This record gives sequence, C-alpha cells and structure tokens, in this order.
Amino acid sequence: DLNVPILKKPLAMEEGQRTPAVPSRKAVVPVGLPDLPDDGPRFTTPVEGAGAASFMEGVAAYGRRDFKTARTAFRTIVEQQAGSPLVEPARAFLAELVAADKANARNRMPAIEAYRAILRDFPRTPNAARAQWRVGDLYAEMGLRIEAQATYEHGLNDFLTGADADRALLGLAVNFTGWNKWLEAEHRFQNLKDHAGNTVVLQYATLGLADTLYTEGQFQDALAFYEETYARWPEFLKKRPQSFLRFIDTAMALGQDSLGRRLSTTLY
Repeated sequence: DLNVPILKKPLAMEEGQRTPAVPSRKAVVPVGLPDLPDDGPRFTTPVEGAGAASFMEGVAAYGRRDFKTARTAFRTIVEQQAGSPLVEPARAFLAELVAADKANARNRMPAIEAYRAILRDFPRTPNAARAQWRVGDLYAEMGLRIEAQATYEHGLNDFLTGADADRALLGLAVNFTGWNKWLEAEHRFQNLKDHAGNTVVLQYATLGLADTLYTEGQFQDALAFYEETYARWPEFLKKRPQSFLRFIDTAMALGQDSLGRRLSTTLY
C-alpha cells in the first residue's frame, strides 16, 4: 500500500492552467492503444419458445470460444425462426463471430458490414447501440482514424445515450491517441472523467487521461491521475504494465525516487 492520495483534479487544471512540463524531459514509455471494455452482444428478451435451445447452445459455445458450434447454432435461428425475437441477438452474435474470425484479423470490413446490417434492420435496439460504437472500434483497429471518428461522433450526435454514449466517447478518445492527437484525446478523457456514470468507463478515462498527459510531458498533472487510478483501482492499473511503467517514469521524472522505487517493487 503506497498510501497515495486520491486527487479529483490537479490544482493547476482547476485554475484553468497547465502545470509546466519538467525541463529537458520527454516521455520515454510509448503509449499504445488499450483494450476497451465490451460485454459482448446483448439479449434482453426472455429466451423461450422456438429456437431457445439453439440460442442457448450458441451462447454457451461462444462463451467457451467454440466459434464453429456457436456460428451453426445462431445461423439455425436466423434461417429457421425468421419471426422469432431471438433473431436480432443471434444476428449480433454472428456479427461478432465475423470479427473473431482469424481470417478477418487484418480486414475488419466483413464485420463492419455485418454490424451495419444490424443498424439498418434493427435500429434503436440495444444491439444497434452497441453496433454503432463497435463499428468505430473496428475502423480504429484498421487505422482508419477519420472513419472511426465519424462513426463515434454520429452515434453521439444521433441516438446514443447513457453507458453507450460513454463507451462511444471512450472509443473516440482512444482513437485520437492512436492518431497522435493528444490534446483532443485529453479533452474527451476529461469529459468522461467528469461525467461518466459507468465505473468501468471511469477507470479507463482516468488512466487514459494520465497516459495522455504523460505523453504531452505534463508530468505533474499526469502523476495525480496515476495516483488516483492506483488508489481507487490498483488491480486495474497492475494489469496494464505499460501504464504502470509510465507511472514509475512520471514519478522519477519529478524527482520522487522513493515513490518510483516502491512502484517498481510492486510491479516486479
């Protein structure tokens, strides 16, 4: 336990200013794209009636990553139970199975097309909301930054609310980091940190803000957010060693060698 304080926001940022970067010091741990939270396809209606057994077989197979069995089960519902309310979630699982196919690891367009079909055929459903930001994720995975930004922003401006809006904004912020647009990323992460109603998204936003400020050389401000992340969600930070290394480097850059050594002991 490092007994680090929880700081809501650095004083310099509260006053509308930025804490100066340490002279002649640059970030040395590169920032890569993080994993992003996703609970997967959604099914909110009771699983009963025709096709229920096939659907649950597909869900179980999907959970154990037996994608071939899952694909067969969900296709059975789509092809044989056209009027069933299970068709919509089955289509969502099939879209995600396209994304999971190793043959599509480099080309995400087949999965994007499958998700766009859900947006077209089942608009304003829980899976359509997820599909909107999922398409943004897939564009970002291909490095198509403009397309990803447009997709996230379309969802935010059009119909996404609550947790889905938060998730789209998180994807947008991360897309900006992959684009090296650090100030734009910082603003989105800060927005999320101030307003997110989802604890998981809040974790990502706080750490994303720390990593972004670190890359910008704003070490004092970055340290406050690394300390907050570590104090509130230690296991979350420990599972992300690159960010933990930036935390250590930030402490050392600010001359807090004792903190840096203790953090190093914790990591290794």
